[in-house]
Amino acid sequence: QVGRTLLETYGDNVETRAKAMAAAGSDARMSGCNMPVVINSGSGNQGMTLSLPIIEYAKELNASDEKLIRALALGNLAALHQKKYIGRLSAFCGVVCAAAGAGAGIAYLHDMNLKSISNIIADTVANVGGIVCDGAKASCAAKIASAVDAAILAFNMEKRNRSFSAGDGIVSEDIEKTIRNVGHIGKVGMKVTDSEILNIMIENKLGNMKYIVYNNGIFSLRIKYEKSKVYEINFLKNSEAEIETEDDFSKVIKKQLDEYFAGSRTMFDIDYGIKGTEFQQKVWEAIAKIPYGATKSYREIAEEINSPKAYRAVGLACNKNPVPIIVPCHRVIGSDGKMTGFAGGIKLKEELLRMEKVNE
Repeated sequence: QVGRTLLETYGDNVETRAKAMAAAGSDARMSGCNMPVVINSGSGNQGMTLSLPIIEYAKELNASDEKLIRALALGNLAALHQKKYIGRLSAFCGVVCAAAGAGAGIAYLHDMNLKSISNIIADTVANVGGIVCDGAKASCAAKIASAVDAAILAFNMEKRNRSFSAGDGIVSEDIEKTIRNVGHIGKVGMKVTDSEILNIMIENKLGNMKYIVYNNGIFSLRIKYEKSKVYEINFLKNSEAEIETEDDFSKVIKKQLDEYFAGSRTMFDIDYGIKGTEFQQKVWEAIAKIPYGATKSYREIAEEINSPKAYRAVGLACNKNPVPIIVPCHRVIGSDGKMTGFAGGIKLKEELLRMEKVNE
């Protein structure tokens, strides 16, 4: 929706398209689109943030394939170089580095020199270096659009011989020092930010929900519910510190789980309320219909929901299933019969299927 909004608001020009295409790619990816995506630093969103703006500018300039490839190579290397100092996990939003790389690639397409490219990278991170990653899917596209906008602004400033000076905030005289400054902020300065964001996310997710911890002696489940609906089930490694509530509905949940693991219950009579994309909802509905003791492949589920080529996306939807066991994604296996990913682990998936076969 972000990309569409940009085009509707600002018109069809190369600057708007550069932002809109990157944002739209993120929106599609986060909504379960099963098309392949280019990555940077292990991230599809960062790959699109970097590549799509460069591609849009190359189209506008009628650049040769070789020039486009060189621009993409430069942009990717610039982004990777920045991420080297930040590390794998940080509250620092990686699309900032990707957008700075996009700015570098756009500058290369316009035959700018190393000094100008360095200024564009520095001005981009100085502008939007404070964007944080909070795990939100919907707003990720907006952050991408903002980061690419900052890169385009830096590019346009440099065309007019304008840029931030050394000493302006985190900007240093040397681009390498500026990049190290950003890395220090992301790796060291945002350690506390990362944990605080996580606390807020957990609080937002729980809201008015209650939760119980179910332990069958082999593993534990944290089950979040509100009124008479289950909204989320998570596998726990350690439940010692969990504080749980108990009411009539929690007793119903525990009773039915006891019966399921004892082999006397083949279907759950528990309402659940789960949110997802239209595609994910179709997948989960199909999974919920798989009989006790039976299995289906990802390809069979894809065919059942009239998306025969989307079997990989079916796997992603299984991975996002908020209520495993109740919606039995452990009954979905590979086409060759192999056990594939499961939130509780492959061993538990095998044990659940074995238990169901025995008690069928």
